Amino acid sequence: MAMMGVRIAPVSSFFLILFVSLVAGKDSQDVVSLESCRQSGFDPLQLACDTCDLLPESVVNKCRGCCQPFRNVNAKAKRYEAAVLLHPEGQSFFPEIDELYNEDVKGIQQQKGKKRFFTKTIESASYFAPSPSMILWFNEIPGSSATVTNLKSKAAEIIMLGGWKRDEARDMLLALLPDA
Repeated sequence: MAMMGVRIAPVSSFFLILFVSLVAGKDSQDVVSLESCRQSGFDPLQLACDTCDLLPESVVNKCRGCCQPFRNVNAKAKRYEAAVLLHPEGQSFFPEIDELYNEDVKGIQQQKGKKRFFTKTIESASYFAPSPSMILWFNEIPGSSATVTNLKSKAAEIIMLGGWKRDEARDMLLALLPDA
Protein backbone atom coordinates (compact mmCIF):
# COMPACT_ATOMS: atom_id res chain seq x y z
CA MET A 1 0.00 0.00 0.00
CA ALA A 2 1.52 3.35 -0.98
CA MET A 3 0.69 6.71 0.57
CA MET A 4 2.34 9.85 -0.72
CA GLY A 5 5.35 7.89 -1.91
CA VAL A 6 5.77 5.95 1.34
CA ARG A 7 5.47 2.19 1.11
CA ILE A 8 4.04 0.40 4.17
CA ALA A 9 4.90 -3.26 4.61
CA PRO A 10 2.09 -5.64 5.53
CA VAL A 11 1.92 -6.63 9.19
CA SER A 12 2.67 -10.28 9.91
CA SER A 13 0.12 -12.48 11.68
CA PHE A 14 2.28 -12.66 14.79
CA PHE A 15 2.42 -8.89 15.18
CA LEU A 16 -1.30 -8.61 14.53
CA ILE A 17 -2.00 -11.15 17.30
CA LEU A 18 0.50 -9.39 19.57
CA PHE A 19 -1.14 -6.03 18.96
CA VAL A 20 -4.69 -7.31 19.48
CA SER A 21 -3.63 -9.17 22.62
CA LEU A 22 -1.91 -6.14 24.11
CA VAL A 23 -4.82 -3.86 23.28
CA ALA A 24 -7.20 -6.39 24.82
CA GLY A 25 -5.16 -6.34 28.03
CA LYS A 26 -3.29 -9.64 27.89
CA ASP A 27 0.18 -9.94 29.37
CA SER A 28 2.90 -10.45 26.78
CA GLN A 29 3.67 -13.86 28.33
CA ASP A 30 0.12 -14.98 27.43
CA VAL A 31 0.53 -14.18 23.75
CA VAL A 32 0.66 -17.35 21.70
CA SER A 33 1.52 -17.48 18.03
CA LEU A 34 -1.21 -17.94 15.47
CA GLU A 35 0.42 -21.13 14.18
CA SER A 36 0.75 -22.60 17.68
CA CYS A 37 -2.93 -21.91 18.35
CA ARG A 38 -4.02 -23.46 15.07
CA GLN A 39 -1.89 -26.55 15.73
CA SER A 40 -3.75 -26.91 19.02
CA GLY A 41 -7.10 -26.69 17.23
CA PHE A 42 -7.95 -23.07 18.04
CA ASP A 43 -8.59 -20.20 15.62
CA PRO A 44 -7.43 -17.09 17.49
CA LEU A 45 -9.17 -14.78 15.06
CA GLN A 46 -12.57 -16.31 15.89
CA LEU A 47 -12.19 -17.76 19.39
CA ALA A 48 -13.98 -16.00 22.23
CA CYS A 49 -12.62 -16.47 25.74
CA ASP A 50 -16.12 -17.46 26.95
CA THR A 51 -15.83 -20.57 24.78
CA CYS A 52 -12.76 -21.70 26.75
CA ASP A 53 -14.96 -22.23 29.82
CA LEU A 54 -16.81 -25.00 27.96
CA LEU A 55 -13.67 -27.03 27.27
CA PRO A 56 -11.99 -29.67 29.44
CA GLU A 57 -9.82 -28.16 32.17
CA SER A 58 -6.59 -29.48 30.68
CA VAL A 59 -6.89 -27.28 27.56
CA VAL A 60 -8.38 -24.13 29.14
CA ASN A 61 -4.99 -22.39 29.62
CA LYS A 62 -3.96 -23.01 25.99
CA CYS A 63 -7.41 -21.83 24.86
CA ARG A 64 -7.15 -18.65 26.94
CA GLY A 65 -3.78 -17.92 25.34
CA CYS A 66 -5.44 -18.03 21.92
CA CYS A 67 -8.79 -16.34 22.58
CA GLN A 68 -10.09 -12.82 22.04
CA PRO A 69 -11.65 -11.34 25.22
CA PHE A 70 -13.57 -8.71 23.26
CA ARG A 71 -15.58 -11.32 21.34
CA ASN A 72 -19.07 -11.97 22.67
CA VAL A 73 -20.40 -15.38 21.81
CA ASN A 74 -23.39 -15.93 24.01
CA ALA A 75 -24.95 -17.88 21.16
CA LYS A 76 -21.86 -20.12 20.91
CA ALA A 77 -21.89 -20.83 24.65
CA LYS A 78 -24.90 -23.05 24.05
CA ARG A 79 -24.74 -26.65 23.06
CA TYR A 80 -24.51 -27.67 19.45
CA GLU A 81 -27.16 -29.83 17.84
CA ALA A 82 -24.72 -32.21 16.16
CA ALA A 83 -21.07 -33.06 15.60
CA VAL A 84 -19.14 -35.07 13.04
CA LEU A 85 -15.75 -36.60 13.78
CA LEU A 86 -13.58 -36.63 10.66
CA HIS A 87 -10.77 -39.16 10.99
CA PRO A 88 -8.12 -40.21 8.45
CA GLU A 89 -8.11 -43.69 6.99
CA GLY A 90 -5.91 -46.03 9.00
CA GLN A 91 -4.11 -44.35 11.86
CA SER A 92 -3.22 -40.74 12.45
CA PHE A 93 -0.11 -39.37 14.14
CA PHE A 94 -2.18 -38.98 17.32
CA PRO A 95 -2.76 -42.31 19.10
CA GLU A 96 -5.10 -40.72 21.66
CA ILE A 97 -7.49 -39.65 18.91
CA ASP A 98 -7.15 -43.06 17.25
CA GLU A 99 -8.31 -44.57 20.57
CA LEU A 100 -11.25 -42.16 20.68
CA TYR A 101 -12.22 -43.17 17.15
CA ASN A 102 -11.75 -46.91 17.70
CA GLU A 103 -13.05 -47.27 21.26
CA ASP A 104 -15.38 -44.39 22.22
CA VAL A 105 -17.48 -43.57 19.16
CA LYS A 106 -20.14 -46.26 19.74
CA GLY A 107 -20.62 -45.24 23.37
CA ILE A 108 -20.98 -41.57 22.43
CA GLN A 109 -23.47 -42.50 19.70
CA GLN A 110 -25.51 -44.54 22.19
CA GLN A 111 -25.73 -41.57 24.55
CA LYS A 112 -26.13 -38.79 21.98
CA GLY A 113 -27.74 -40.60 19.05
CA LYS A 114 -26.34 -41.51 15.63
CA LYS A 115 -28.00 -38.50 14.00
CA ARG A 116 -26.38 -36.07 16.45
CA PHE A 117 -22.93 -37.68 16.31
CA PHE A 118 -21.39 -39.67 13.50
CA THR A 119 -18.02 -40.15 11.88
CA LYS A 120 -16.64 -39.79 8.38
CA THR A 121 -13.37 -41.13 7.06
CA ILE A 122 -11.14 -38.65 5.27
CA GLU A 123 -8.33 -39.41 2.86
CA SER A 124 -4.83 -38.50 3.94
CA ALA A 125 -2.96 -35.92 1.91
CA SER A 126 0.04 -38.25 1.86
CA TYR A 127 1.39 -41.27 3.69
CA PHE A 128 3.93 -39.16 5.56
CA ALA A 129 1.51 -36.40 6.53
CA PRO A 130 -1.95 -37.79 7.25
CA SER A 131 -4.85 -35.38 7.44
CA PRO A 132 -5.59 -34.38 11.03
CA SER A 133 -8.73 -35.55 12.79
CA MET A 134 -11.26 -32.83 13.46
CA ILE A 135 -14.69 -32.29 14.96
CA LEU A 136 -17.22 -30.34 12.94
CA TRP A 137 -19.92 -28.69 15.08
CA PHE A 138 -23.40 -27.93 13.74
CA ASN A 139 -26.33 -25.82 14.90
CA GLU A 140 -28.65 -28.11 12.91
CA ILE A 141 -28.40 -31.87 12.37
CA PRO A 142 -26.68 -32.53 9.03
CA GLY A 143 -27.47 -35.46 6.80
CA SER A 144 -25.12 -38.39 7.27
CA SER A 145 -24.93 -38.84 3.50
CA ALA A 146 -23.41 -35.36 2.98
CA THR A 147 -19.90 -35.21 1.57
CA VAL A 148 -16.98 -34.16 3.75
CA THR A 149 -16.60 -30.98 1.69
CA ASN A 150 -20.28 -30.15 2.15
CA LEU A 151 -20.10 -30.83 5.88
CA LYS A 152 -17.04 -28.59 6.29
CA SER A 153 -18.78 -25.76 4.47
CA LYS A 154 -21.89 -26.00 6.69
CA ALA A 155 -20.12 -26.45 10.04
CA ALA A 156 -20.64 -23.70 12.61
CA GLU A 157 -17.19 -24.43 14.04
CA ILE A 158 -14.29 -26.77 13.31
CA ILE A 159 -11.84 -27.97 15.95
CA MET A 160 -8.63 -29.69 14.89
CA LEU A 161 -7.77 -32.53 17.28
CA GLY A 162 -4.02 -32.74 16.72
CA GLY A 163 -2.39 -32.94 20.14
CA TRP A 164 -5.66 -33.41 22.04
CA LYS A 165 -6.05 -36.15 24.63
CA ARG A 166 -8.71 -38.82 24.17
CA ASP A 167 -10.51 -37.85 27.39
CA GLU A 168 -10.56 -34.16 26.47
CA ALA A 169 -12.18 -34.78 23.09
CA ARG A 170 -14.67 -37.29 24.51
CA ASP A 171 -15.62 -34.97 27.39
CA MET A 172 -16.12 -32.08 25.00
CA LEU A 173 -18.44 -34.16 22.79
CA LEU A 174 -20.42 -35.35 25.80
CA ALA A 175 -20.70 -31.83 27.23
CA LEU A 176 -21.63 -29.93 24.08
CA LEU A 177 -24.09 -32.37 22.48
CA PRO A 178 -27.60 -32.93 23.86
CA ASP A 179 -28.55 -36.47 24.83
CA ALA A 180 -30.65 -38.54 22.43
